[in-house]
Amino acid sequence: MNGGHLASVLTPLPVLVPLLAAAMTLVGGRKPRLQRLIAVCALCVVVAVSAALVYLADRDGTIALQVGGWGPSEPGMGPLGITLVVDRLSALMLIVSSIVLLAVVVYAIGQGIR
Repeated sequence: MNGGHLASVLTPLPVLVPLLAAAMTLVGGRKPRLQRLIAVCALCVVVAVSAALVYLADRDGTIALQVGGWGPSEPGMGPLGITLVVDRLSALMLIVSSIVLLAVVVYAIGQGIR
């Protein structure tokens, strides 16, 4: 797997993993232990993905991913879509915020905050 393909796979994950984890906690029902486990695991995945994105952004430069392409193309406009961009600054901010969030969640679990 080359760096460009890996970057295109990793770029949407910091958004998708927490959304999927939130859905899993809802499906899990009222089981606090399971919800905590899902939250910590999801945040660990986000930290790992963030670290990989920091490395890739530093090695390869800015990573841009076009998501979408929905709808017909109008004259003067392209199809609708979303552009996800990762550069060094955004990757560093992502990993710092992910680590802080993981620390806060682990601390809250240790304190028994519900």
